[in-house]
Amino acid sequence: MRKEAITNPPSNCVSPGGTLVGYDTIQGYRVAIVRAPQIGNGRMTVWRALSLGCATLQTLSEAQQPSGSYTTVGKTKLVSITVGGPDPSLFEVTSSYQAVMPSQALRQEITHLGRPWTAKLETIARTEDASYVRQQEGQWGAPPNKEIFQNLPRTPQAR
Repeated sequence: MRKEAITNPPSNCVSPGGTLVGYDTIQGYRVAIVRAPQIGNGRMTVWRALSLGCATLQTLSEAQQPSGSYTTVGKTKLVSITVGGPDPSLFEVTSSYQAVMPSQALRQEITHLGRPWTAKLETIARTEDASYVRQQEGQWGAPPNKEIFQNLPRTPQAR
Protein backbone atom coordinates (compact mmCIF):
# COMPACT_ATOMS: atom_id res chain seq x y z
CA MET A 1 0.00 0.00 0.00
CA ARG A 2 2.85 2.38 0.88
CA LYS A 3 4.67 1.57 -2.37
CA GLU A 4 1.50 2.26 -4.38
CA ALA A 5 0.99 5.60 -2.61
CA ILE A 6 4.56 6.65 -3.47
CA THR A 7 4.69 5.41 -7.07
CA ASN A 8 1.13 6.31 -8.01
CA PRO A 9 -0.13 9.05 -5.68
CA PRO A 10 -3.82 10.00 -5.89
CA SER A 11 -4.47 13.11 -8.00
CA ASN A 12 -5.76 15.01 -4.96
CA CYS A 13 -3.06 13.62 -2.60
CA VAL A 14 -5.65 12.15 -0.22
CA SER A 15 -4.54 8.76 1.13
CA PRO A 16 -7.12 6.11 2.05
CA GLY A 17 -8.90 7.20 5.22
CA GLY A 18 -7.81 10.82 4.82
CA THR A 19 -10.10 13.80 4.28
CA LEU A 20 -9.52 16.65 1.85
CA VAL A 21 -9.85 19.90 3.83
CA GLY A 22 -9.09 22.24 0.92
CA TYR A 23 -6.34 23.67 -1.26
CA ASP A 24 -3.73 26.37 -0.72
CA THR A 25 -0.41 27.56 -2.14
CA ILE A 26 2.96 27.23 -0.39
CA GLN A 27 5.97 28.90 -2.01
CA GLY A 28 4.30 28.78 -5.40
CA TYR A 29 3.21 25.12 -5.17
CA ARG A 30 -0.48 24.24 -5.14
CA VAL A 31 -1.06 21.97 -2.15
CA ALA A 32 -3.90 19.79 -0.96
CA ILE A 33 -4.65 20.18 2.72
CA VAL A 34 -5.33 16.66 3.99
CA ARG A 35 -6.43 15.55 7.43
CA ALA A 36 -5.23 12.07 8.32
CA PRO A 37 -7.55 9.68 10.17
CA GLN A 38 -7.66 10.56 13.87
CA ILE A 39 -5.64 8.30 16.13
CA GLY A 40 -6.46 8.43 19.82
CA ASN A 41 -6.83 12.02 20.96
CA GLY A 42 -4.58 13.46 18.25
CA ARG A 43 -4.99 14.56 14.67
CA MET A 44 -2.56 15.38 11.89
CA THR A 45 -3.05 17.77 8.99
CA VAL A 46 -0.59 17.76 6.07
CA TRP A 47 -0.11 20.11 3.14
CA ARG A 48 0.91 18.02 0.09
CA ALA A 49 2.25 19.45 -3.16
CA LEU A 50 0.14 18.23 -6.08
CA SER A 51 2.90 18.72 -8.68
CA LEU A 52 5.63 17.10 -6.55
CA GLY A 53 4.15 13.62 -6.15
CA CYS A 54 2.26 14.64 -3.01
CA ALA A 55 5.44 15.59 -1.14
CA THR A 56 4.59 16.96 2.30
CA LEU A 57 5.49 20.65 2.56
CA GLN A 58 3.89 21.40 5.93
CA THR A 59 2.37 19.50 8.88
CA LEU A 60 0.30 20.32 11.92
CA SER A 61 -0.09 17.90 14.86
CA GLU A 62 -2.84 18.62 17.36
CA ALA A 63 -4.09 17.03 20.59
CA GLN A 64 -7.73 17.09 21.60
CA GLN A 65 -8.43 18.75 24.93
CA PRO A 66 -11.10 17.59 27.42
CA SER A 67 -13.28 20.49 26.19
CA GLY A 68 -13.21 19.01 22.67
CA SER A 69 -11.02 21.77 21.24
CA TYR A 70 -7.57 21.08 19.76
CA THR A 71 -4.22 22.52 20.70
CA THR A 72 -1.07 22.47 18.57
CA VAL A 73 1.62 20.04 19.74
CA GLY A 74 3.87 20.12 16.68
CA LYS A 75 4.27 22.00 13.44
CA THR A 76 6.63 21.83 10.48
CA LYS A 77 6.89 24.47 7.78
CA LEU A 78 8.79 24.52 4.52
CA VAL A 79 11.77 26.84 4.65
CA SER A 80 13.03 26.31 1.11
CA ILE A 81 12.81 23.80 -1.67
CA THR A 82 15.11 22.91 -4.53
CA VAL A 83 13.61 20.61 -7.12
CA GLY A 84 16.08 18.13 -8.62
CA GLY A 85 18.38 15.31 -7.71
CA PRO A 86 20.90 15.37 -4.87
CA ASP A 87 24.37 16.78 -5.35
CA PRO A 88 26.43 14.02 -7.08
CA SER A 89 29.37 14.78 -4.76
CA LEU A 90 27.38 13.14 -1.95
CA PHE A 91 28.00 9.78 -3.64
CA GLU A 92 31.67 10.22 -4.53
CA VAL A 93 34.18 7.92 -2.86
CA THR A 94 36.96 10.22 -1.70
CA SER A 95 40.66 9.40 -1.41
CA SER A 96 40.27 9.47 2.38
CA TYR A 97 37.84 6.53 2.23
CA GLN A 98 39.14 3.56 4.16
CA ALA A 99 37.66 0.06 3.94
CA VAL A 100 37.56 -1.60 7.36
CA MET A 101 36.23 -4.79 8.84
CA PRO A 102 32.82 -4.51 10.53
CA SER A 103 34.45 -4.98 13.96
CA GLN A 104 36.76 -2.02 13.37
CA ALA A 105 33.84 0.19 12.28
CA LEU A 106 31.90 -0.87 15.38
CA ARG A 107 34.89 -0.15 17.66
CA GLN A 108 35.24 3.33 16.11
CA GLU A 109 31.55 4.01 16.63
CA ILE A 110 31.62 2.83 20.26
CA THR A 111 34.74 4.91 20.94
CA HIS A 112 33.14 7.97 19.34
CA LEU A 113 30.08 7.52 21.57
CA GLY A 114 32.33 7.25 24.63
CA ARG A 115 30.99 3.81 25.54
CA PRO A 116 32.96 0.86 26.92
CA TRP A 117 33.77 -2.16 24.76
CA THR A 118 31.97 -5.18 26.25
CA ALA A 119 32.07 -8.95 25.82
CA LYS A 120 28.69 -8.79 24.09
CA LEU A 121 30.02 -6.24 21.58
CA GLU A 122 33.05 -8.47 21.00
CA THR A 123 30.75 -11.40 20.16
CA ILE A 124 28.73 -9.23 17.78
CA ALA A 125 31.93 -7.93 16.15
CA ARG A 126 33.33 -11.44 15.59
CA THR A 127 30.04 -12.63 14.11
CA GLU A 128 29.86 -9.63 11.77
CA ASP A 129 33.49 -10.11 10.69
CA ALA A 130 32.92 -13.80 9.93
CA SER A 131 29.80 -12.99 7.93
CA TYR A 132 31.66 -10.27 6.01
CA VAL A 133 34.56 -12.59 5.18
CA ARG A 134 32.20 -15.34 3.95
CA GLN A 135 30.40 -12.82 1.76
CA GLN A 136 33.66 -11.48 0.31
CA GLU A 137 34.86 -15.02 -0.45
CA GLY A 138 31.58 -15.87 -2.18
CA GLN A 139 30.71 -18.61 0.32
CA TRP A 140 27.06 -17.60 0.35
CA GLY A 141 26.64 -19.17 -3.08
CA ALA A 142 24.19 -18.06 -5.74
CA PRO A 143 20.86 -16.62 -4.66
CA PRO A 144 18.08 -19.21 -4.54
CA ASN A 145 16.03 -19.76 -7.66
CA LYS A 146 12.62 -18.22 -7.05
CA GLU A 147 10.93 -21.07 -8.92
CA ILE A 148 11.81 -23.57 -6.18
CA PHE A 149 9.32 -21.84 -3.90
CA GLN A 150 6.43 -22.19 -6.38
CA ASN A 151 6.00 -25.92 -5.78
CA LEU A 152 5.80 -25.75 -2.00
CA PRO A 153 2.43 -26.69 -0.49
CA ARG A 154 0.43 -23.69 0.64
CA THR A 155 -0.47 -23.38 4.28
CA PRO A 156 -3.57 -21.59 5.55
CA GLN A 157 -2.99 -17.96 6.49
CA ALA A 158 -2.86 -17.09 10.16
CA ARG A 159 -5.78 -15.12 11.55
